[in-house]
Amino acid sequence: VYTYGATTTDGIFEYRATGCGEPLPAGPARPVVGTTASCYTIFTTSGAVTNTGVSTVTGDIGTNNGVVSGFGAPSVVNGTIRMAPPFNQSTNDCAADIATLYNNLSLLTPDIALNTPSEFGLDLILTPHTYLLNGATSLTDSVFLNSQGLTNAVFVFQINGAFTATALSRVKLINGTQAKNVFWVVKNNAATWGVNAKFSG
Repeated sequence: VYTYGATTTDGIFEYRATGCGEPLPAGPARPVVGTTASCYTIFTTSGAVTNTGVSTVTGDIGTNNGVVSGFGAPSVVNGTIRMAPPFNQSTNDCAADIATLYNNLSLLTPDIALNTPSEFGLDLILTPHTYLLNGATSLTDSVFLNSQGLTNAVFVFQINGAFTATALSRVKLINGTQAKNVFWVVKNNAATWGVNAKFSG
């Protein structure tokens, strides 16, 4: 903001314009997402997928070892629900894709450690990096992912513990951030989304 007179602000988000001699962080290279995995919005390699309340999901839902339940009306699924056993080629292929993707993301060296994973969010504004949350993580309120105009910028969150997105929590994508470039790696733990949570990635 450049003015010739007095300036007053109240509860705004303001970012310096591109430039000032600093390279903008673009985050790590985007990993390859397998063809089958890219069709799924919710998938677990081993375990049930359970929904309570009214949810809206765009994309397939599946598990390679368990059942999917709770997505009947009035919930809306704009995709296909797929389960195995006894066998489903799609879920089997997705499990293989996810294993490759998980391994690649887990091997990334974090740039930044977020030291209070139990209080993640709270209107925190983050730029593209590989982030480490070393413990059980609770997304409270909102987190803003700001790609600073770089539409191919990548965000990776490595979570060493269970992950919970609390009721009404939000992942907000700003300044060109795309959901397809946001990755959450919950290492060997459960993930839970609360009522009316809005999640991207």
